[in-house]
Amino acid sequence: MSFATIVAVLGFGIALVALWLVSDVIKKVESQNEKFIRAHIAVLRDEIRTTDKEVTKLAQAVKSLMDNVGTVDKRLNGTSTDFDNVRARITKVAEDLDLLDRSIPQRLRVRVVPPKEGETKVEPKAKPTVQ
Repeated sequence: MSFATIVAVLGFGIALVALWLVSDVIKKVESQNEKFIRAHIAVLRDEIRTTDKEVTKLAQAVKSLMDNVGTVDKRLNGTSTDFDNVRARITKVAEDLDLLDRSIPQRLRVRVVPPKEGETKVEPKAKPTVQ
């Protein structure tokens, strides 16, 4: 064999050893990177799970609030309906009183004069005397 062949075989062997060493170093670096990434990803996954739980709780709270708002809305609508009914009844009573007042004959009516504005004190009336 010639010297060139021996150098070539030795060079090929050294290249294979170099490739083996480089691949071993790459595996170690990748495993360290994998551990590093998994450690950080685990923290992020925990934070994502916690955030997801909080979002679920908030969604339930918002749903509960919307249900309560619907209930309050129904109550307010019912109350406003009740107020409208009371107003209608008051109007009906006022009309009935007006009709009653008109039904009293004029000679039996007593005229009531409302007090003037600012006049709150009522003068005492004289006691009737028997004759």
